[in-house]
Amino acid sequence: MLGVVGVLAAVRIVTRNRDWRDEITYYRATLAAEPEAAGLRINLGAVYWNHMQPDAAEREWRAALPTSPHSALLLNNLGLVYARKKQYGDAVDCFQRSMRLRPNFTDAHLNLGRVEEETGKIPEAELQLRAAAVLAPLSVQTRNELGHFYFTHGRWREAEEQFRASVASIANTTAYDGIGDTNVRLGRRDVAEQAYRQALALDDADSHAHFGLAAILASTGREGEALAHYQAGLRLDPLNPEARSAFDRLKSNLSHVNPSNK
Repeated sequence: MLGVVGVLAAVRIVTRNRDWRDEITYYRATLAAEPEAAGLRINLGAVYWNHMQPDAAEREWRAALPTSPHSALLLNNLGLVYARKKQYGDAVDCFQRSMRLRPNFTDAHLNLGRVEEETGKIPEAELQLRAAAVLAPLSVQTRNELGHFYFTHGRWREAEEQFRASVASIANTTAYDGIGDTNVRLGRRDVAEQAYRQALALDDADSHAHFGLAAILASTGREGEALAHYQAGLRLDPLNPEARSAFDRLKSNLSHVNPSNK
């Protein structure tokens, strides 16, 4: 599920280079002096949520609700709490209330779209994700979300369009990986190869790009280079069963051709 949003207020003066636990210490100390400050609680909940402590996040957001019942941010975040618990009706209600309070709130549209997709309401999900893209056309996250939606539902060309819009805004590995994946499905291996290489140029620790590129290289007779990319990917993601199987098959084939490769 998407990350939560914190209040953009003067209270957020914690420097970026501090450990996130310092943020918790800061907010707790400030809340001791201002226990009714809902914005502080929303922010503290966001820190907890984004660092995999959802129960602590829920505690802070529920504590903030009595003094901020009409906060679009808070309702959006509580919607994520309900979605995590698979209380989808309550989640949808929170996201819709959030959007009524702030119609241009991109995150609420995205989160509602994810819930609609998860509950099998595909047209409704697409409507929300497309609305988010209209509201934030330069948002990498929004374009990638819509791209992944189209990819999941086999709409390869529409998926590629969204991923290309994403990298046109800011070059990012998620979108390049998506361009690679969609073009593999479209049978355009040369375009896919270029996309995976662009992803790796941004981040050589992108195991997905290593595996995608390795598969293309192996299928086009470049087994040695393919083996190297499988090895690089498996160092990063050693438990990937599909990549491990492909690597073992390729290594075995090369060993039979050239015993010195054993």
